[in-house]
Amino acid sequence: MKKRLSLLLFMMLIFSVSNISAAPMLEAEQDYQMQLIGQFGGSMYSVVLQGVYAYFGVGPRMVVADITDPANPIIVGQTAIQSSCVMDIAVSGNYAYIAIGAEGLKIFNISDHSSMVEIGSVDTPSSATGVEVSGIFAYVTDDENGLRIINISDPKAPQEVGSIDTPGNAHDIVISGNYALIADGDKGLYIVNVSDPTAPLEVSSLDTDGYAFDLAVSGNYGYIADYHKGLRVIDISNPNLPIEKGFFSLGIDDYASGVAVSGSYAYVGYEQAGLYIVNISNPEAPVEAGSIDFPGWVNEVALSIGYAYAVGNGAGLRIVSISDPSEPTQVGTVDFTGVVESVVVSGDYAYVTDVEVGLRIIDIRDPRSLDEISFLETPGYAEGIVISEDYVYMADSDEGLRVIDVSKPSQPVEVGSKDTPGYALRLALQGDYVYVTDGEEGLCIMDVSDPADPREIGSLNTPGYAKDVALSDNYAYIADDTEGLRIIDINDPTSPQEVGFVDEIRLAQGVAISGNYVYIAGDEDGMYIIDVSDPADPEIVGSLDTPGSVYHIAIFGYYAYISDGGSGVRVVDITDPSEPVEVGFIITPGWAYETWLSNRYAYVVNGEEGLVILDLLGYPVYLPMILRSN
Repeated sequence: MKKRLSLLLFMMLIFSVSNISAAPMLEAEQDYQMQLIGQFGGSMYSVVLQGVYAYFGVGPRMVVADITDPANPIIVGQTAIQSSCVMDIAVSGNYAYIAIGAEGLKIFNISDHSSMVEIGSVDTPSSATGVEVSGIFAYVTDDENGLRIINISDPKAPQEVGSIDTPGNAHDIVISGNYALIADGDKGLYIVNVSDPTAPLEVSSLDTDGYAFDLAVSGNYGYIADYHKGLRVIDISNPNLPIEKGFFSLGIDDYASGVAVSGSYAYVGYEQAGLYIVNISNPEAPVEAGSIDFPGWVNEVALSIGYAYAVGNGAGLRIVSISDPSEPTQVGTVDFTGVVESVVVSGDYAYVTDVEVGLRIIDIRDPRSLDEISFLETPGYAEGIVISEDYVYMADSDEGLRVIDVSKPSQPVEVGSKDTPGYALRLALQGDYVYVTDGEEGLCIMDVSDPADPREIGSLNTPGYAKDVALSDNYAYIADDTEGLRIIDINDPTSPQEVGFVDEIRLAQGVAISGNYVYIAGDEDGMYIIDVSDPADPEIVGSLDTPGSVYHIAIFGYYAYISDGGSGVRVVDITDPSEPVEVGFIITPGWAYETWLSNRYAYVVNGEEGLVILDLLGYPVYLPMILRSN
């Protein structure tokens, strides 16, 4: 059964991002260029309704759907790609106010959905997580920096006019009269008097038992999605003294992350449990009225007459008829790939692991116009992936190895599986054997000669936490976290033996091999190059410190493509392994975790910001890129 992810996940889409706005191209002395030509999917944290339109975040952009017919939602527009994930949206008139994490608040003119234009912004000091508009002010929750109040009387020139810190991490906000009610993370509910927006004052607080993610207000009550403590009902009739009156909990797997209220019902979104409808007519004893399950998480819920609109990682947009609260029924959907963990490319398709769902298969024949053609749910959190002919092999976290027949990409079918003793993260394939890095259990070797009956035939418990593996000849090279590089003789897969190691590396996150050299992704310490011509006596011969955190390295010819976290993709000339030289980079949205090279394209895994496609032989540059000369 799936377990919840770390809260770090708090902190992809079936059409082209053809309207990415171009940034000025920077002058360069060398001719190495990359062009961002596509982006697909990402986390979904927000949905709001105005008229016959739904506005929702998909990774690093806002998408608009016409919901005139809830059974047939139609995408009518999207913003240009942003550098961070869309966390929350407020719509007022012809403007959308978007909380975009590290980018702060951005204001878009949405009078023409086919061409929505950014007209103003305010860079908040932390990470903008929520936004509500009331009158001429936008109220923005800014994570560890509390509440920021912004005058938006001129949307082209917004100005911060007031602020107040909160004791926790501010995630969501509701304005009710002269008060701002804030879902303040592990500090629960925080209430601020905003009658004078230039001088907000603390009024009171109530520490809930869980982690306050989302908030709704109806009448004299506040309703908090309190993560592992479910739904909490708070009497706010006296803002100076909020009192918890009741709660609703599912039990051990209770991770409430979104809430909306209408009449006598609260609509609560859960991680891995779908949408629950809770009768709150008696605030002291809320009871379940009905529920409906979806793939992935439900992070946010919006309501209109007779319908609930739910969005979340892996769930996409789900439209549910709630005319009978005891029997909610899905009537419409738009699927979106969620948090991307890994990717492989074969032929016309990219095979993507969606953390919350499993396998997604994407048609990449036109990299500028990607189409998801199918998906397959797996029971764990989807991690690494490899492909051989008609089969995909997936590391599925605490559910081990999954074997999927993709001979018909439109109809993937799981044909075999085998649990591993640890937490399956990455894998490599050689002949009839799959080598799985299994976390604290080290290396696990599977015989997959019969895909329907994979069998464990060998293992080796490495001293660290096995994160990645690369194969060459009769050796497996393992990135073993705090224990550096471990070199394993796999000549006999039933009895693998360690023959060498390099433990000077502080954190080994990923590994690649080319010829006699192994390249280690060293997290904040950059890239290490190790001569393994003698596997029993490996030697560090070169290194390169990068500005970010190196998670993955892909080798093509004389170049290493480094996934460098918040510093994008760095391209390094490795002609001389003892003196690697950076020759160019491109800053991708969010965090670059992994890069797959295929023909002239690089497919970059960016986690919550989805999958990014780069043309390695491109011309203009859509995102800032700098080229370096020796």
